[in-house]
Amino acid sequence: MSERKKQSAFLQALMMQEESEPRRELQTRMAKAERHEWCMGLALCLVGLLVAFSILGLGYSAVLAEGFFREPSHLSRVVFGVLGLGSVICFVTFMAFWFWYRHLSNQANEECRRFLLAAMRSQPRARSTSSASPAPQEITVSRTVPGPNPKVLPLPTQPGTDTNGPLAKAS
Repeated sequence: MSERKKQSAFLQALMMQEESEPRRELQTRMAKAERHEWCMGLALCLVGLLVAFSILGLGYSAVLAEGFFREPSHLSRVVFGVLGLGSVICFVTFMAFWFWYRHLSNQANEECRRFLLAAMRSQPRARSTSSASPAPQEITVSRTVPGPNPKVLPLPTQPGTDTNGPLAKAS
């Protein structure tokens, strides 16, 4: 997945938190722009294949067809030439449409960012007092001693203060 698609998916996931009509409209526009962009990319690939096919056909005809250069109206020259010219024209047109839909998709993503920032700013924040810090919580850490009868022993909080473990007996 490309970075652009990851960002778009992240924005859409954030948009799901908001329930409003502008959100639905913006999400619809984003999906539509991305779908059109994807369709134009697919059309570019298909037309690119047609361009490659026509170039290969012209090359094949030039090398293997008799009379290719002597006869200006040779059938393979006409067919592959027209196919190639039409494909190049379509390729340029679809490229322009792809850039246009990419622009619309970027515009929708930018509007989504603005919408999310406005929604975040409008929500009340929880009060936090800098002078009052939360009370420290006591954490109990333990270890299990392996053997036929496993025991759970508390671990010391300070190094060297192990009073009931195997280290205390060794010292």
